[in-house]
Amino acid sequence: MRRNGQARSALQRLIPATTGDPVQLAGAAQGRLAPPEPSPAELAWPGFLLDVLLTPSQADSERLELLVRLEPQDVAGPWRIEHLPTKDEPLSTALVSHDPANPAARQVAVSLSQSQLERLLREQEVHVKWWSCEEGRSFPVNVVAEARTTLPISPSSGHPKEHHLIAYYQGRITWEELFPPPDEGSGSCDPGLWKDDAGGVDTSGIQSYIIREFVEALKGITDDLTAAAQSPKACMRLALLGSVSPVALARSVLKAAETGDRTPIACGFQLVEILGCLDRARRFPASPRFKNDWIALVDEAEQKCVGMLESLRRRFPGTFSGEFQRYEKAIRQHQNKAGVP
Repeated sequence: MRRNGQARSALQRLIPATTGDPVQLAGAAQGRLAPPEPSPAELAWPGFLLDVLLTPSQADSERLELLVRLEPQDVAGPWRIEHLPTKDEPLSTALVSHDPANPAARQVAVSLSQSQLERLLREQEVHVKWWSCEEGRSFPVNVVAEARTTLPISPSSGHPKEHHLIAYYQGRITWEELFPPPDEGSGSCDPGLWKDDAGGVDTSGIQSYIIREFVEALKGITDDLTAAAQSPKACMRLALLGSVSPVALARSVLKAAETGDRTPIACGFQLVEILGCLDRARRFPASPRFKNDWIALVDEAEQKCVGMLESLRRRFPGTFSGEFQRYEKAIRQHQNKAGVP
C-alpha cells in the first residue's frame, strides 16, 4: 500500500494468487468451462441420539458405565450401538439397543467390562445403526467432567497399585515410571519394590513392612500436595483426586481390607493418616486465583476418604474401639492446629 512501481511489484509477487487466469466468456471459451461438480449427498445422522457418555456407575462411583441419552419423540424404529467395526471384527455385539418395552426412555445406562471400557477409551467413538441407516455412522463418546479423574492415563495402563503409589511418594520412582509405554509391559516400577535391600526378601505380604513403607511416604504426600497447591486447577484436581493422589492411595488401602490382605485396624490407621495430610493441605498457600478451588478440591478429597473410613467401619463392625476413635480425633485435631511449614 505504501510502495509503487518496481518496489510494489516485488512485494506483489510474494502474495500467492487467489484466482487463476481469467477466462473470457466468448466463443473461444468453449471447452475450457465445465459444470460444477454436484454436492455430495447429505449423510444420514442419528438425530434421536443426544449423547453417548462415560459416567460413574450408580453402584460404584469408581467404575465407569456407558450412558446413552435419547430424544424419545425422534425414535421411529429400532436402533443399536456397537463398537467400531474392524477388519478382524466386522460384526460387533451390541453394547446397547432399542428396548421396545420402554420406547419413552430418555436415557439408558449400561455396565461395561474392563475390555469394553479399554476399547471405548482407545476408539473414543461408537457405531450407531438405526431404522433408516443400516450401514450406521460413527458417533463420539464423551466423558462427564466428574469422571475424568478416574480415567487411566492411557487405555491399557490401568491405575497404579498401592506399592507403586508409595514408591512414588517416597521418591523411589518418577511419575513417568508409573505409566510405562504399552510395549514395555508393567515397566520398571514393578520389580523389587517390596524387597528388603539387605537380603532380597520379598516383604510384600508382611503387614509391618507395608505400614512402615506407608509411614515413610507421608512426607512425600505432603510435599506433593504443597507443590500442587501452587498449580492451576486441573493439576490440583489430579494431585488430590486423580490416579496418583491421596484418594487413589486410600482406595487401594480400602481394597486391601476388603480382600483380607491387611487387617481392618491397619487400614484404618492408613486412612486416618491420609486424612491428616488432607487436613494439613487445606492451609497450604495457593495462588490467589485458585485458592477457593484448592480448598473445594481438598474438601472433596477429604469427603471421599471419610466415606471410605466409614465404609470400613460398617464392613467390620466392632473392630474400631474407643481407643481408635480417640487416636483419630487426636491426629486430625493436631493437623488442623499445626502451622504450615
